[in-house]
Amino acid sequence: KDEHEGRNLQLELNEGGDEEGAGGSDDEDGGDNEIDDDEEEEGMEAIAAPKDEGASSSKFRLHDLERIYIVLMGTNNIGGGMLPAPTLEGMDAAGRSLLELHRRHFVDAPAAMLFSELLPRHDDFRARRMCPPRCKNVTSLEPYESFVPAIEKVNGGLEEVVGGWRRDFPGSRIVLLSSHKRGGGDGDGASDTEFKKVSTGREEEGGSGDDDNMGGYQSTIRCGREMFVMDDMDEFDSYMPDRLHPNLQGYELWSRCLRRGLEAIMDGAIQLSSTQKTKKAIDEDEEEEKEE
Repeated sequence: KDEHEGRNLQLELNEGGDEEGAGGSDDEDGGDNEIDDDEEEEGMEAIAAPKDEGASSSKFRLHDLERIYIVLMGTNNIGGGMLPAPTLEGMDAAGRSLLELHRRHFVDAPAAMLFSELLPRHDDFRARRMCPPRCKNVTSLEPYESFVPAIEKVNGGLEEVVGGWRRDFPGSRIVLLSSHKRGGGDGDGASDTEFKKVSTGREEEGGSGDDDNMGGYQSTIRCGREMFVMDDMDEFDSYMPDRLHPNLQGYELWSRCLRRGLEAIMDGAIQLSSTQKTKKAIDEDEEEEKEE
């Protein structure tokens, strides 16, 4: 697999070269275009070599941030009859691929991602329609009555999945948008934002343990109602009329959760929601109080 990818990368590099380098021999029968084993290995090593030693730094470099990926995936897997375990495996593989591609192609910029848990879906008729072949009981052809249990199993495994990305891609900042509530809140306030820092063990070596010394910034935004966790189905239907896709009001509600996720990635350097103040805004308020 690595050898195949190396050949493809070499071909991409050759496309921008001269005609002889890209096309090889002009002989009618194609000539001897085979690459010597030693030359191929040397070329592949050159491709794989990192451009910048700083790219592997465990410190998140906010000032070098160029892009933030906002990812929601897996809903159609569940809706297509895929079980929770392989759905999680696919989400893990896709997330890792995205982070790896970023590391390869944007060497000087840190990776930042908002990764969302599955949104709830209550289009139960589609769950029943999957049987057969996807049945709760294949013998009696008893159908599944809801997608909710499968969604809960997937969401329950995402903390571990995202935690693995943070460990394997140090210097990145990956925020998990969770549908769970924290402290009994309704998901509308800053109290539902949970920040955790992933220690690299530097505190034991005399480090301060501050964010500058962290191998990554772990943050989970617990959005609750902002991710459509509602007991009142009439209220749910007002945001997802077909019980699967948000309408305009639904996207506006969900965007509140996304805004708080973006603020977490940006260390409060931007303020998109009304529930949190940036450090600069807090300092300005304190200065005004002193003046008064």
